[in-house]
Amino acid sequence: MFFEVLKNRGLDIRQLYRVKFAVIGEKTAEVTKRHSVNMDYMPEIYNARELASGLQFCGGGVMLFRALGGTPLLASTLRERGFLVDDVPAYETVCESPETEHILKKINRGEVDFAAFTSASTVRCFVNSMNGLYWERYGFYSVCIGEETATEAEKHGLRVMISESATTQSMIECIKTHYRRANEQSG
Repeated sequence: MFFEVLKNRGLDIRQLYRVKFAVIGEKTAEVTKRHSVNMDYMPEIYNARELASGLQFCGGGVMLFRALGGTPLLASTLRERGFLVDDVPAYETVCESPETEHILKKINRGEVDFAAFTSASTVRCFVNSMNGLYWERYGFYSVCIGEETATEAEKHGLRVMISESATTQSMIECIKTHYRRANEQSG
């Protein structure tokens, strides 16, 4: 969206020559590279806390693009360090699924082994849409992309596994590893 706005306003990348770019994860870095922008900083652990702690320079302005209703940690930490922060809600998580009844039936029949969550808000949306299920009686795992997501899942009584890194590929590997181990133990 950022690059689309630049384009629509008749601006180009040359006008950003003094701007530094920081991102939380690999996928965002890939997208910005497609627009000829290399990252000045990306934390090793992909979350707002790590990004905030890794930004060592102080002062100046920051335009922070993030989810509406996402964690305010990064914005508040940057402000504490003396940055002027424009906190820009770039998207909003909408909790809406026409498949709720179908998913609920699959869970009740024991057909769900894993639920994958990429943010704390996806956990909240899932739990709210499932009409207060008592999670402990179901055997599926909640594969969480990181610690903050896992904390939210645990708060709702979900059985949690955390991917090694905060990427969807790592979540897939987490599921594959669990299946392999389960098959080795049963066979």
